[in-house]
Amino acid sequence: MAQGEGNGGVAAVIAAFNPDEKIIDVFTAVSNQVSLVVVVDDQSDDSSMPVFDNLRSLGAEVIHSPENSGIAKTLNIGVARSAELAGPEYYLTLDQDSIPDPDYVSNAMKTIRLAREMKVPIGFVTAATYNNIPVLGNGTLQGLEQPFDPWQSGMLIPHSTFDLVGGLDERLFIDAVDSDFTLRVRKAGLAVLCGIGCNMSHSLGQQSTISFWGKKREFTYHSPVRVYYITRNNLILFFRYFLVDPAWVVRKGYYELINQARRILLTNNKTKVARAIFIGLRDASLFRSGIIKNTDRQKLN
Repeated sequence: MAQGEGNGGVAAVIAAFNPDEKIIDVFTAVSNQVSLVVVVDDQSDDSSMPVFDNLRSLGAEVIHSPENSGIAKTLNIGVARSAELAGPEYYLTLDQDSIPDPDYVSNAMKTIRLAREMKVPIGFVTAATYNNIPVLGNGTLQGLEQPFDPWQSGMLIPHSTFDLVGGLDERLFIDAVDSDFTLRVRKAGLAVLCGIGCNMSHSLGQQSTISFWGKKREFTYHSPVRVYYITRNNLILFFRYFLVDPAWVVRKGYYELINQARRILLTNNKTKVARAIFIGLRDASLFRSGIIKNTDRQKLN
């Protein structure tokens, strides 16, 4: 595998769950930018095994998790394995449907070097744009753009950041994992920056169209189980960080209220979505984390 020029020793960790052939494009796009690519399979179906075999033949290190553990543990496994194999200075986390531009890593590294020249303590650098659309901002730090609530796909994280704040919170399982990590990094006094010129092509997920007030409207559909995790985990984060970063909590809470209203109004699955929100609120109030209970999953399927 090619060593990315000037990358300071970067390993890419790709989280995978029932991937299709598009993950090959992700591997191809990133493999020339980093020194190692680790793909972690979060217990995919047997139908995906040929895809993993193909990745392995192309040079990826492929790990199969013995159980479905969620995005946080999946990435933590990949980071730990990368450290064993190569001891990289940086880790690039990616989804199976996120394709970084050819200069993504080099631009991210340039941003890190610029920040350090300015004596800005770096937590990690993330995408400035997805599909060439700017991320939601959070002001600037010595002229460098800061994202408000960055996605994990595209985070270039120094090993020193993991040493200081730990890995991703596996108790959250999925959703808000990146938000929690961002808030812990900022709490530790480290900066989270948009990588100058860092663009990621990212799938918008399952898009649905519905007629609303006489107009066709398109929105990203989430299953009731995903709505459960989104609801529960965001509320858990609000409890955790209200005293640490109240401005973030209020702003994020405002956005989530709008998103929840859209999920109920724009879906044809209103009853189950509303039930998912209720169960998520209940479990958050009980400080219950981890994977959803089977009895609750059955109610939402």
